[in-house]
Amino acid sequence: MDLHIEDFQVADLIDEVLATVRPLVAANGNSLNLEIAADLGAMRTDRVKVKQNLYNLLSNATKFTKMRRSGSRSRTKMKTGSSSASAIKESA
Repeated sequence: MDLHIEDFQVADLIDEVLATVRPLVAANGNSLNLEIAADLGAMRTDRVKVKQNLYNLLSNATKFTKMRRSGSRSRTKMKTGSSSASAIKESA
């Protein structure tokens, strides 16, 4: 497995993944809220692999979560150094 190491802004990568995942979330009647630290910063690693992992995590959560009357909440947290971002998926 080849790694393509590069520097990238974590917030930008998260925005890209969310743009892809939001329609899937809405299709199941769920909502996706994002809490992201202002100082999330950069990461040096294989950007494509991180993006694919985050997409897989969120899309799988979306596939298996349908809107429920009682409500549900799931949280995904990504941490880089002292900063973190959380994606919270809620259903009504």
